[in-house]
Amino acid sequence: MWIQAQTSFLTGLACATLLLGNPAFAATEACPPRIYLDSGRVALARGTADAYFEVPKDLTDVYDLNGETLAFVAQLGKLLAAHGSQLIALPVPPKGLTLHGSLDPEDPNQRSFSRKSALASYRRVAAQLRAAGIAVADLGAVLDKPVLAESFYFKRDRIWRPEGARYAAEQVARLILADPLGSALPRQVHRTAQIAMVEHRSSTSDQLQRACQQVLKPETAPLFRTTADPVAADDTGTPSNRRPTVVVAGSHLSASPLANFAGFLSEMTGLSVNNASGADDSVYDTLLALVTSPGFASMAPRYLVWEFPLDTSPNMQSLLAMRQILPALKIPCSETNVLWQAGRPAGLNAGSFKLPGGIRYAAPDTALVVGTGDAQVRTVTLRLRYANGASETVALGAPGVPQARSRFVTSLSPDPNEILSEVEVLGAAVGSALELRLCSLRANQGDNT
Repeated sequence: MWIQAQTSFLTGLACATLLLGNPAFAATEACPPRIYLDSGRVALARGTADAYFEVPKDLTDVYDLNGETLAFVAQLGKLLAAHGSQLIALPVPPKGLTLHGSLDPEDPNQRSFSRKSALASYRRVAAQLRAAGIAVADLGAVLDKPVLAESFYFKRDRIWRPEGARYAAEQVARLILADPLGSALPRQVHRTAQIAMVEHRSSTSDQLQRACQQVLKPETAPLFRTTADPVAADDTGTPSNRRPTVVVAGSHLSASPLANFAGFLSEMTGLSVNNASGADDSVYDTLLALVTSPGFASMAPRYLVWEFPLDTSPNMQSLLAMRQILPALKIPCSETNVLWQAGRPAGLNAGSFKLPGGIRYAAPDTALVVGTGDAQVRTVTLRLRYANGASETVALGAPGVPQARSRFVTSLSPDPNEILSEVEVLGAAVGSALELRLCSLRANQGDNT
């Protein structure tokens, strides 16, 4: 049976249009070497065998993690361990490295991509994460097998083929099964079966075909479905009174139904896998949404698989993520350690809260918690003002995750001499209730209420 799969090439670009201002471009009989999407902000470079690469993301060949990011990840692993969760990092190499054989040496951008540099950088990242105490599902071996590497991504989409997802799941499964706890957990048989062959077309494939005035043959792939054999309930499941066993907090790569990543992982481990991955290529959004949820402390998974694409600049996003994720994993915010609290009843519009005389706090052991009464809120922005005249604007939340958020957490300025004098909340609906609490994190760590 054949069916046609339609997915977006890039989140946010599903409705992008090609720039066809040049009449010669519109009349061409073959795809030009470079095509621009979304007002020129994204460029696609044509490789060989109808492969396309986003420039510069897919052709990134250096992505080592800096000291700040590594310190954050090391703290993240320790705090998750305090909640009974083991962090498994799954760093994903860029498409240019796996599809190196499809790069066009005639294109300067593709010719300048260094496989040697990219491969060395990927291996350094894996070593950096291990040195920070994190278990790493290493995909490096696939890069030494050209046939397997070439089938990792679709050639005209930035998502995994099922072959790539299966290989990634194998590396995660090895870590879980090698762990004494993982090997001792009750198991349930999961079976994966191919249910169809699909002709995979992304929205970008359609746009390329229209622009080039030629037929681009759809890419074909097997479609898999994984199901669990019916057995008596045990703690491999996720009833409301039991902790989930494995949760995947990743990007569009592990989220894709066509990849079947969570299904393959369930089959290989015999464990229930909850796929909480988001639909975009964010490094931290799904991780942030998971750990800042109010019930995380009681429902922390035994294994948290953090899949992230290295071509999305983890270093550039780590500071904002660190300000939210680390205090969320520490915070108890009970009556004994609340330094200040304020609120806005529903129906009122005031969004600015002054702290009489200011509050001197100990950074980084203080966090601001904002609760909203608006069920549709996904992000809020805080404007923090300090007694010395300094101010900062902090955007909180996980915009790449569709679930609404009712609780936002952030640490404050790390300057030890700062005194917080005012908090302004932006982004919550007018008239919705607000609750603000400034909490000391030193008194008690490991609760998440």
